Amino acid sequence: MASNVTFWTSVVVGTGLLGLGTLRLYRMIDSASWGEVSGEVLESSTTKDCDANFWPQIKYQYSVNGQRFIGETISVGGLWGLRGWYGWVHDLVTKHRVGSSVRVLYNPRNPSVSCLKRDGWVAIIGLLIGGLVFLYVAYTTW
Repeated sequence: MASNVTFWTSVVVGTGLLGLGTLRLYRMIDSASWGEVSGEVLESSTTKDCDANFWPQIKYQYSVNGQRFIGETISVGGLWGLRGWYGWVHDLVTKHRVGSSVRVLYNPRNPSVSCLKRDGWVAIIGLLIGGLVFLYVAYTTW
């Protein structure tokens, strides 16, 4: 019975991680064709979660074809894998002070989708490898 639970848990978690990693990989590749506009930082701060990990919180505004948008996504690939690095988070927030000008990348098919950085390979690779590990565990307990 325990191996049955381990099998299905590993299949569900592994498939979920692979799916999320693939989605983020697609978005990363797709972002190579995104447009670029100038924007302005509205809010910039550091938050700390219950595990004492630090996270950057940056809100920015930008306009595309006269329409104003608000964005909060920093990296198209995600920030997982970088949590807790206070120095990195502090440098990012310091670089993006309230009122400062920022380069905003946006999806021309849906301009409300945006980010400040075209990176996040650490997060994508971590999701894909994690998914494969869970599926391997499922395979070995089948």
